[in-house]
Amino acid sequence: MKTIAVMTLIFMPLGTVATVFGTQLIKLKDEKPYHMELSQDFWLIWAISVPLTFVVVIIWRLWYRDAKTKVKQKSEGYWGSSKFKDILSRGGVAGRKTAKNMA
Repeated sequence: MKTIAVMTLIFMPLGTVATVFGTQLIKLKDEKPYHMELSQDFWLIWAISVPLTFVVVIIWRLWYRDAKTKVKQKSEGYWGSSKFKDILSRGGVAGRKTAKNMA
């Protein structure tokens, strides 16, 4: 997972820059001086991408909180189960001899 995160950190900004410059909203003049011209509709990139980013972060946050709650409930259910309590009361895993059981 760390490899995927590092690769994303490297390539996502490159992809974003390529996307912005690949649109027809930024043009390079053909004659000297070769300056860039921004279209009057350049604001559309920000008007769409910023709210979309917030929506994705909010959805991710809700999903993460739900998944964390499910994992916590699942682990509490296991540790509170009677099977686990039986194992603890016998002093170890069933069928395995421990120093406590041998004494």
